[in-house]
Amino acid sequence: LEAQSRGDAHLRKQEWSQAFADYRVAMEAASDQGAPHLRLALTSLMQRRYATAIPHFQRAYHLDPELVTTAPALTDLFGEENNLAVVAMQQQLIDHVQADIRDPDRLYLLGVMLHLIGDPRAREMFELGFRLENGRGEHFA
Repeated sequence: LEAQSRGDAHLRKQEWSQAFADYRVAMEAASDQGAPHLRLALTSLMQRRYATAIPHFQRAYHLDPELVTTAPALTDLFGEENNLAVVAMQQQLIDHVQADIRDPDRLYLLGVMLHLIGDPRAREMFELGFRLENGRGEHFA
């Protein structure tokens, strides 16, 4: 919890690398908890490290399926003062998805982001990604 709290402080200061390092410590200390993985994934998105974000989102929701409904809002994690940085990250992610709209991993990331901001279009992204995976993507469920 201490490392996660430090990471949250770095996240609010837009110190992505430091936040990532603290969340990694939190993840190693509490490997059975989903919250550090969720935060690692979000920090990875801020750094455009999409391939790193995917397994952490998957692990977070596998370890704690309740995160689907209990994950903190992005404004709570990043702080109101960082709305512009979060919007920029969302646009970069959209551009990343548009570069290969048939990539299930990209659709998964967009679905997670849409879900975390409360956008109902998240379901469409998950359903499309699931179909592209030919029904094999447990993480889409």
